[in-house]
Amino acid sequence: MTTFEHNGFTYVTPEEYKSMFAVLPQDVFYSNNEVSLNGNTFFKIKTPVYEKIKKKQNEYQEKVRMLNQCAELNDKGIALEKSGDISSAIAIYEENISGNCYPATHSFDRLIVLYRKSKDYENEIRVIKKAIKVLKMEKYKERLIKANELLTKSKKKK
Repeated sequence: MTTFEHNGFTYVTPEEYKSMFAVLPQDVFYSNNEVSLNGNTFFKIKTPVYEKIKKKQNEYQEKVRMLNQCAELNDKGIALEKSGDISSAIAIYEENISGNCYPATHSFDRLIVLYRKSKDYENEIRVIKKAIKVLKMEKYKERLIKANELLTKSKKKK
């Protein structure tokens, strides 16, 4: 038997209930909501609460997916850097910070270093600004000041 609704409650199987542990509100987790129907065990949750839990569960699963993708791309970037293929590593790290990226520092930090080493201050500044927006960490603000100074000096030399 699967999940079903009845009289304002959603009845879920033990397997589905276990899959929701990461996002269950404490009052639901600790409530005595286990029921037996026709020899099957279910957990009884008010339907509006169940819908909120499912929404949170979907958001949580999306964050886990994004984290896994981020880690996979970071691993590829690291391997490319170690093999000396810096331009491919940059492309992988850029992919990792594109769009609505997972808020992890590795790709931002590596791009900032790699752009600095190649004296590509405009891209370094672009990445730092995105890091500030996504990660909200003070260390990037100091880095932005230095990158802007280097960009100004490099333009004066030309």
